[in-house]
Amino acid sequence: MNIFFEQLSSKQTSIHKLDTRVKIISVVGFIFISSSLQSILGLAVGTTFIMIILKAVGTPFSPIVQRLAWVFLFGGALILVFPFITPGREISSWEVGNLSITATQEGIDKAILLFLRLLSAVLAVTLLNATTSFREIINGFRKLHMPAILVGIIEFTVRYFFVLGEELTRMKLARRARAYDLNQSIFNRKALKTIAQVIAVLFIRSMGRAERVYFAMLARGYGGESYGKEHQAIKRRERVQIADILWGIGFVCFTLSIKLLEAGGFIG
Repeated sequence: MNIFFEQLSSKQTSIHKLDTRVKIISVVGFIFISSSLQSILGLAVGTTFIMIILKAVGTPFSPIVQRLAWVFLFGGALILVFPFITPGREISSWEVGNLSITATQEGIDKAILLFLRLLSAVLAVTLLNATTSFREIINGFRKLHMPAILVGIIEFTVRYFFVLGEELTRMKLARRARAYDLNQSIFNRKALKTIAQVIAVLFIRSMGRAERVYFAMLARGYGGESYGKEHQAIKRRERVQIADILWGIGFVCFTLSIKLLEAGGFIG
C-alpha cells in the first residue's frame, strides 16, 4: 500500500506541484472544520468534494476502500452501536429473550454523522498521501517548525511499522515450514494461544531491534537532528507561490462556507 501511494505521489498534476506546507495546512483545516459539521448534507457535500479531487489526480478507489476497511474495523463498532444506545424516536424494536433492543432515528443520524466524519477525514489524509511523498510530508512538517521530537516519532513509526510487518511475515513462513495449520478459526483455543505467542515474540523482537537501531544511531553521532544534505536544503527558505496560497485558501474556504451555511440554517 505504501509503495502504491509513493507511485501516485510521483505524478506531476497541478495539485502534486503545490507546496507541501500548503497541502498539510489545507488538509488539517478541512478535517478540523468538517469534524465540527452537524448536518449529514454538509458532510456529504464535503466528502463528495474530496472524492472529486481524488478522482482528478487519478487515484483509484480500490486502495482507498482497503484503507477505509482498516479504519472502520476500529470505529465501525461505535457506528453500529449508536442507533441502539441513543434515546429518541423509536423506529424499530426487537425482543431477545427478556431483553428489548430499540433503534432510534436520532441514533441512526448520529451513526451516519460519525461515518461521514471518518470517511471525510480518511479521504483527506489519502489525498495528501496520494499527492505528496512521505519524505516530502516529513520535510513539510519540519518547514512548519513542528517539534523535532514529534517529527522524529512520526518518521520512525511509519518506517519501522513496515519493518515489523516483514518480521511478522517471516514468523508466518516459519510456522508454515513447521506444518502449522494457518486456516484455524480465531476462536480455536490453540489458535488463540498461537496469536498470543506471536504478539509476545513480536514485541520482544521489536524491542531488541529498537535498541540495536538506537545504539547504531548514537554510534554515528545522532543527537535528535538530521544533518544530511537533504536536511540542509530544507533549512533554506523556500517561498510559497501565490498559486499555492490561492489554492489553499480556496480549499479551506469551500469547507468553511459549508460550516457557515449550516450555522445560518441553510443546510441541515
